[in-house]
Amino acid sequence: MAARKTAKRVAKRKTVKSAPAAGKTQISVYKLAKPTAKDKYFILANGKPVKHVAELAEVLEDLEDHVFDQHVDENKNDFHNWVKDVFNDIELAKKMLGIKDKQAMQLAIYKHAAHKAFARK
Repeated sequence: MAARKTAKRVAKRKTVKSAPAAGKTQISVYKLAKPTAKDKYFILANGKPVKHVAELAEVLEDLEDHVFDQHVDENKNDFHNWVKDVFNDIELAKKMLGIKDKQAMQLAIYKHAAHKAFARK
């Protein structure tokens, strides 16, 4: 539970900008909760829309197995495609590609967000 709360805090962090100094670049923190346009929401097989990657991680917590299985099987991974095509997060999409389990996918999302948020410090 503590890890989930920490991940949510990481997901809600806003972009941090610093004044560009000589030779320095702008620093930004990965935003897991970056919303997408309504027409790009992921619509689950049960009809529930998912607006961003952080919400996907939260939804996976209680998602029924039969709904998950309609999106992920040996031949497809709709969540991978959505993250890659809508959010252009190729790194996370690659991590999600071989995952066939809800909890493992949720953990991959949270670990990716944490890595991105803290790697730049």
